[in-house]
Amino acid sequence: MLQRLQSELESAVSRDDIEDLQELIDREGLPSDSEWIDYSLLMSALKANRCRVATMLVERGCRVNYAGLDGKTSPLHLAVLMGKIEMVELLLRKGASILARNERAETPLHLAAKLDFREYTIDCLMGALLSRSQENLVDESGLSLLHIACARDNSRLAAKLLAAGARPNEPIREDCGPQLWAGYTALHVAVQSANEYSCLLPLLLEAGADPNLGSPGGFNALHMAARRGSESLVEQLLASPGLELEARVDGPAHELQGWTALHLAALHRHASIVQLLVSRGLSVNSRTSPLGYAPLHVAMQDADSRTIRALIERGADLNATNAELHTPLHLAVIHQHYRLVKYLIEFGADLNAQQASDGYTALHIACLQKFGKYQSKERPFADLYELGPIDACSAKSAATSSLVPSFDGSVNKLSSEQLGGGSVGHSSGSNCCIVELICQQARITDKNPLDRHGLGYFHIGCMSGNLAMAREYISRGVSPGQRLEDSSPVWPGNTALHLAVLADKRDVVELLLHFGADPAETNASALSAIHLTLPPREFPCLILLLCFATCNSSIVSVADHPNGCNEILLHLLLDALEDKISRCEREATGLTRLHLACMRDCKNFADLFSELEIEVDRRIDDSSAIWPGCTPLHLALQFGRSIATKYLIDHAADVNAKDLRGWTPLHYACTNANESLIKYLLKHDADVDCVTVDEHKTPLFIAISQPNSNSRVIQLLLDFGSDINIEDAQGNTSLSAFYESSCKDVDFANRLMNNVYFIYEYLYTHIEKMRIVNYYISDKIIRVFEQLRE
Repeated sequence: MLQRLQSELESAVSRDDIEDLQELIDREGLPSDSEWIDYSLLMSALKANRCRVATMLVERGCRVNYAGLDGKTSPLHLAVLMGKIEMVELLLRKGASILARNERAETPLHLAAKLDFREYTIDCLMGALLSRSQENLVDESGLSLLHIACARDNSRLAAKLLAAGARPNEPIREDCGPQLWAGYTALHVAVQSANEYSCLLPLLLEAGADPNLGSPGGFNALHMAARRGSESLVEQLLASPGLELEARVDGPAHELQGWTALHLAALHRHASIVQLLVSRGLSVNSRTSPLGYAPLHVAMQDADSRTIRALIERGADLNATNAELHTPLHLAVIHQHYRLVKYLIEFGADLNAQQASDGYTALHIACLQKFGKYQSKERPFADLYELGPIDACSAKSAATSSLVPSFDGSVNKLSSEQLGGGSVGHSSGSNCCIVELICQQARITDKNPLDRHGLGYFHIGCMSGNLAMAREYISRGVSPGQRLEDSSPVWPGNTALHLAVLADKRDVVELLLHFGADPAETNASALSAIHLTLPPREFPCLILLLCFATCNSSIVSVADHPNGCNEILLHLLLDALEDKISRCEREATGLTRLHLACMRDCKNFADLFSELEIEVDRRIDDSSAIWPGCTPLHLALQFGRSIATKYLIDHAADVNAKDLRGWTPLHYACTNANESLIKYLLKHDADVDCVTVDEHKTPLFIAISQPNSNSRVIQLLLDFGSDINIEDAQGNTSLSAFYESSCKDVDFANRLMNNVYFIYEYLYTHIEKMRIVNYYISDKIIRVFEQLRE
């Protein structure tokens, strides 16, 4: 009979047939014998998530505790796993054991705490625990009821557990505890979780909690409270008699080694905590080890004015240096906090302090940043946040986030006030303005601080257009031709004149020339200041030298000038060079006034040519630093001067003369894509396939590879018989150059194909010859052409 009833009841439960189950119980009754049939039915219903069936069974008297079954999952465990708070409450009302443990020694409360269910579920279980037991049960991971009470800021339960002998210094095991709480003691958990007005910390401290114990990350309770920004909790910890105020972080994170609570408060913009800690005796200038950061250094990351003012007003060293000899001013510039830089300067920060590796002052760093040439080696402190104690209020882990009350949502988060009025962070265009700010405030010194590559304040003043600064340094004996080291990764071998020309600072250029700067002096790339008035055509290194100009809105585009030259600066430089030549102040290198005239946009060139009476093919000496071996015709074509070019050719200038590199006038003409001048040269028997000395490049190769490449120029060269199969020194043909240009600049390729369809036909008519010469490149070119044509 009993076996039949059990079978029918189990069938009704499995079918979730509550009416049939109700009828069976009304007719036969619910078995409650030694076989525990009723308990088994309840467990089956809960495991199958049959909540209505389980509820009816409990309400009809089903037993909810199984005597002698310790180490097994109970109905209350299952209800917690399901996350059904109504079932949890019903089971608790019916006397379900809050102390029942499963095979991992977890009570239902342990399980709820780990599974990230609703806070109310945990609080409901803790309420039952408070009324029924005072035993501090611990699961196999070391997570105790005291940890959970602290995480929920339940001081009543914590007090009962402590009174019953709970040990506050027992940590959760690191090898199997909840991820974010591994190694934490009850005090660590409480500091992360307690309300500002909670009495939880005093309870723990009075019960013997050690405030100096560290977490696995090396953080003690004071570190955590300072990072969190809770003034009340910090004060409670400071009142603890055994607290080590100067305790330092001692964990696995190299970047955080030696941090004090003051460092953490400064990093997280907690000005009130900074004031409190310093007032209690924590050193405002304590350094981390081995990186050597003072609290003022770390405050530079987010630049909160109240925090920084609190540190400075309490004696923070404005010129403290870290292991790299960075001062706070260096770091403020690195993070581009304009108002903070101004703030530090007003307080008296040393503008001439130089860091270790490169010898940069704050001005050097600002200048390099302005022109996009600075890469900081400083790791942003924002990257270090997750290496510190993790506040469970903001943790996104199921293991712990539900343990902590919601409070007001402000814990460990920056307020709108902090992000707004209290911040002295970035301002618009800060990287440009900082240079001007420091230049205005810099005390001109005789030493003119130089970085490791020879970049000095004088250079920075010149490229920034600070005329007064440049003049003052010259008056103090700085040479107007002061040169950077050739090893400089940014401006190798450049003089102040080079930098002023690059930045288009006309007034500074005039000043430097007036004091004797040599316009023909070359940098490490063999370029003079005169070269730099040209766009980056034949000089690949000019692309690097001029790329920073895009950061400076004051720089005049070469496209705004005739022939792509900066005519104003060019004439200033040529005037100065001509003056030196006329006074014989330069060595006799063959550079004459005729050469200079060919660089100018000279309308009366014929009269000047007759007046000078200089040989039309006069070569600059091969030993010259600038334009070695060039004739006047070379220079006229390099600068795109049509009047001078045609006049020289008409007066028997050699159209195939070669300079030291083997460049002919036609090579130079192809760099600026001047179709009329190229045609003029070709009609006067210019060698269309002449190759250069070292690179073995033809004019066609030069024309195709230029940024301003013109399809009509390429067509013109091909019409005059240029051989597309000639290989350069690397074994590439002009087709290779065309392919590279097509791949890098689709617009260029489209323009080229729209105007040069005959190349497509040429390729197909000469395909066999081309495949023999360079099959791989030719095949790719054919595919490019076919795609473009489609």
